[in-house]
Amino acid sequence: MHLKPTLLLASLALALACAGPARAADQHLVVGANPASFRVIDLTPNDGIAAGFTVGPATTSLSVSVSDYYLHSDWDQAVMPNGQAGTIHAGLAGLQTAASVDAAGASQASYTMLDHLSIDGYTSSIIEQTLQLTLHANSLLVLDGSVFALSDNIAETETSISAFTRVILSDGTLNGIHNEFVASRADWQTADYVTPFTLTYANFTDADMTVTMDVNTRLSVTAAVPEPSTWAMLLGGLAATGVFVRRRARAA
Repeated sequence: MHLKPTLLLASLALALACAGPARAADQHLVVGANPASFRVIDLTPNDGIAAGFTVGPATTSLSVSVSDYYLHSDWDQAVMPNGQAGTIHAGLAGLQTAASVDAAGASQASYTMLDHLSIDGYTSSIIEQTLQLTLHANSLLVLDGSVFALSDNIAETETSISAFTRVILSDGTLNGIHNEFVASRADWQTADYVTPFTLTYANFTDADMTVTMDVNTRLSVTAAVPEPSTWAMLLGGLAATGVFVRRRARAA
């Protein structure tokens, strides 16, 4: 004897109820860096030689990846020259990540999980920008900018988040002079923030100098692995549904 649609719906509702509550709303998280402007200060204003700098080559690397606990995955990467805007995406049903940069050099990494699907997993967005400048003799280079983090409904979950942004002005060597700003969070907090920064690099010599600006933004999000108790509740709901259906069939 065929089961009525109302019985099937009731059985499904019982299994879902035993499995636990659904998400309340979409989860959104965006972090990024905005190196707003460069300016220069003359360290020897009376020598008759003007301070200044010129902008050289630059590259931006964007990479994103996403995977769930059911062995589905998506990955993409792009490398772009200076001044080229671009956005790349990776996503599964309900679980998405992206990385982007605009023509002014502002970059951001984002994460989204839709509320109506229960797919959990891991996402990663990585942005690496490198810009070379030639700083003229006896010139002080000043970089003004900001980093930001904006979230929506993240605090309501057990999601594990690592957000990291580093901005560096240096001579391009590991052991050389450098000035850096780092914003990092291992555990997410509910408050959004926009934090300004100012970095400087001084050329005290009488010759031009190559200065490198590096901006690295990394966003990793890991949704909580279902607890054993959650699986037990789901199996319990399905077992109860099976007993209910079997008794219904015998009674018929």
